[in-house]
Amino acid sequence: MKKFLAAVAVAMCSLTASAQVWVGGSVGFAVTNPEGPASSTTVMTIAPQIGYKLNEKWEIGLLLEETAIFKNENVNAFYLSPFGRYNFAKAGIANFFLDGGVLVGTQNFADNYVKSESHTSFGLGFRPGVKIGLSEHLGLEAKTGYLGVLVVTDVATQFGLGVNGEALSLGL
Repeated sequence: MKKFLAAVAVAMCSLTASAQVWVGGSVGFAVTNPEGPASSTTVMTIAPQIGYKLNEKWEIGLLLEETAIFKNENVNAFYLSPFGRYNFAKAGIANFFLDGGVLVGTQNFADNYVKSESHTSFGLGFRPGVKIGLSEHLGLEAKTGYLGVLVVTDVATQFGLGVNGEALSLGL
């Protein structure tokens, strides 16, 4: 067991020493009041990610996301999403990419007055984005839109293409 742990430690050190591994993520908070405070919805999200740069064009990564939605019915969602990234254009400090991946997750619905339920989510889709190099070791990443399908068992199936401000994701 000690040899295995030592081998894993050496492998991780060699990956980070070659600067091929990157970490990032995003944090989100939103409050909407479409019809006043009684209809208020609060959404909080934290989404760390880790990736590995295979070459100048291709990267692979893993995104973990936890989202909490507070309204009449509280929703807690956890998603695990491995993805591949294709870097298709570079202009100065801007690097344009397309993320494609799968999503597996769980959503827990808890009504304030009734029982709670849990549902499994599956998805497959693509998101365009841009990474702006702020320095040699720091970049600002923005993704918007989504083309794909999301299935929440026993609740809904969503398929579509969306590009709007609500689908914007910023991260470092």
